Amino acid sequence: VSGRAFCVVADTFPAATTVLRRLLDSVEFLEEMSGPGEVALSSSERALLRELTDILEPFTEAWDMVHGELQRNMQPGRHVSISLALPCVLGLRKHLSETSTPHCPALLLSLSQSLEHLLAPILENPLYITATTLDPQFKLTWSSNPDWHKQVLIEELSKHSTASQPADLNTDFHPQSQTLPTPAPSPVSSLSRPCKLFSFIKQRPATQAKSLEQELSVYLREEPTDEEALHYWRRKAIDFPLLAEVAKRAFTIPACDTVVENIFSTARHLLLPERGHILPKNLETLIYLKANYKLLWT
Repeated sequence: VSGRAFCVVADTFPAATTVLRRLLDSVEFLEEMSGPGEVALSSSERALLRELTDILEPFTEAWDMVHGELQRNMQPGRHVSISLALPCVLGLRKHLSETSTPHCPALLLSLSQSLEHLLAPILENPLYITATTLDPQFKLTWSSNPDWHKQVLIEELSKHSTASQPADLNTDFHPQSQTLPTPAPSPVSSLSRPCKLFSFIKQRPATQAKSLEQELSVYLREEPTDEEALHYWRRKAIDFPLLAEVAKRAFTIPACDTVVENIFSTARHLLLPERGHILPKNLETLIYLKANYKLLWT
C-alpha cells in the first residue's frame, strides 16, 4: 500500500511542474514578442509561479527516478528497484520542511500532511529499509538512527535467510524412496593437497563461513559506491553469500507498478481468443521478449 501511495503522490505533479517551468522560462520572451500589455505578469504573479515551481520540482525529480527516466537516459534498460523509495520520501520531507512560501502556504501544508499520511509508513517498513541499505550507493548514509535501523535490518535479513535455506536432505519427499542418492563429490584441485613440488607456494588460509551479522558489518564498513545494485551483488556474491541472496530478492521488486501493469497489458494483447491454443511456455516467452526487447538489442 505504501509503495502504491508513493507512486500516486509522485505521479501527481510532473506534468504541472514541466508546464510551470516552461512558462516561467518563456515569460520574458512572450512579453517581447507580444504587443504592449498583451502578455504581462506582475512581480507577484512571477513570484507565485517561481514558488510553485520550486515546491513541485523535487516531486518531478522523484517521479523521474522512480519511473527510470533519468536512469534510461544514462543506461537503457536499467532496472529501478524499491531501494529508491525511502531516500525519495526523506528528500521530499526535508524539502517541504525547509521551504518557506508566502504565496502558497496552504499548498505546502497540504503536501506535508499528504506526505506524512501516505508515505511515512515507508520509513518504518523493514522491506524498504532492507532494500535501501543493501543498495551500495546508500547503505546507512540516509539513517538518523543507524543502530536501530541496523537491528531492524538484521531481523529482516534473518527472516529471508531462514526462508531461503535449502530443505533438509533427510526429508521424505518421495514415499517410495526413503533414501536420497548421494551426490558425487566435487573435483578437487591438486593444489589443495600437500605437495613438495609446490612447497614454494604459500598455503591459502582456510576460509570460514561468516555469519549474517559479520557479513553485514563488513559490507557497511565499505565505502558507498555508485555501482548498479544488481551488478554489485552479482560481483559480491562470493564475499557476502547470505546478503547477496536477500539482495537478489529485494531488488527484483520494481520501484513502481508501471512495469507490472505493462506486462499484464502485453499479456492481454497477446492472449487473444484466436490464440487460445498457445502454450503457456510460448506465451511466457513472448511476454518476456516484448518487455525486454530494448534491453536485448542494446
